Amino acid sequence: MDDWNKNRANEIVERALNASRADATIVRVRHVREGATRYANSEITQNVVHGDAALEVEAAFGAQVGRTATNRLDHDSLAACVERAEAIARVTPPDPEYMPPVEPSACPEVAISHPATAAFSPTDRAEAIRQSVALAEREGMTGAGVFSTHVLSTTVANSAGLFVHNEESDAFITFSATSSDNVGWAQGRVRDLRALDLAAIARRAIEKARAGRSPRDLSPGRYDVVLEPAALSELLAFFFVYQMDAKATDEGRTFLSGKRGFRIAASNINIFSDPTAAVCPSRPFTDEGMTLHRVDWLRNGVLKDLVTSRFWAKKHNLTPTGIPTNVVMEGGETSDEEMIRTTDRGLLVTRFWYVRAVEPMRDLYTGMTRDGTFLIEGGEIVGPVKNFRFNESAVHLLENIDLLGRQEIAGPWPWAAIPSVKARDFNFTSSTRF
Repeated sequence: MDDWNKNRANEIVERALNASRADATIVRVRHVREGATRYANSEITQNVVHGDAALEVEAAFGAQVGRTATNRLDHDSLAACVERAEAIARVTPPDPEYMPPVEPSACPEVAISHPATAAFSPTDRAEAIRQSVALAEREGMTGAGVFSTHVLSTTVANSAGLFVHNEESDAFITFSATSSDNVGWAQGRVRDLRALDLAAIARRAIEKARAGRSPRDLSPGRYDVVLEPAALSELLAFFFVYQMDAKATDEGRTFLSGKRGFRIAASNINIFSDPTAAVCPSRPFTDEGMTLHRVDWLRNGVLKDLVTSRFWAKKHNLTPTGIPTNVVMEGGETSDEEMIRTTDRGLLVTRFWYVRAVEPMRDLYTGMTRDGTFLIEGGEIVGPVKNFRFNESAVHLLENIDLLGRQEIAGPWPWAAIPSVKARDFNFTSSTRF
């Protein structure tokens, strides 16, 4: 599949559409090439390379819908896939939320595919890891993490005449520097691998590990916090999953029910999605092929919009947003150092992990700090502390944010540019042994 290109995708979708006898047909072709190298104890433990192309077909007779998929793309297999979708549709009860195919519309081209990322080989990844691990070993530490590259081509076409195509690349690395009694961690994510400073990422993790030696116990409670982007993005991801669906919210099934148009966060909080945003460009259309436009989710702390499907938008005379392919939280000019200097007593948190919803109707989540938690007193970091479990609401956190810092591209959820923040009154419920 190394010869894959837009013309090849176009040929496949045209054959599938021509084979269809349904009232309405949507076809999607995805071509992926990805590689991942995992390492632990300063040694590579796994290397995976995967490539595939697959066709997805959605055929409808009225509101009866059938869906099939295949990665056999010869002429006969394409026809058989379409035929199976039609057969399934004929025996499937009508879908009460069925929407006809998206009509063609202007769709921007977003340049998010970079040859340097596509060309990066397993050998290249291994050499980059070797150099990063060597930095940790000089400090008496070991290195661990994952380094992945991903190239994806997505094409959507339908019987209404729509055809959209996008190519994107993604390089993502995590680095954990482990000493005898603690771990420091850092990450990096870019479209163009040439912009990924692997040595800087490793050094950041090493510095966290060096500063985190011999963590002490600290009583749980409510603390002011300085959250690095990785920590905040983890909590915001759960907020979007559990709270931001328009249908669920309008039906009274989320914490945000009845809150559209009201302030739910501090006045300095602005969160939006826009595939053309320079800080975080992304695929400009949904899996249905609907063009994505800028949507302000929160503006000056006010809940402005929710993730709205075409069905729900038509039913309630709203504008459909589609599922966003990126999320941007606007940052500020305050450095992490300044946030620390203005904190009388609090905690610096590198990241959260194992986050889970406790009570979605209360917007309540639990999780743990990890890989670098530090006590701040009198505007200075006075030392590392053992990790905490938290029970906290994302909305409560957003209400209490005082300062905004630099943005980073946070992973691994869909492309997100998230700043570091300083916030009040974060609820840590218990401490751990490590």
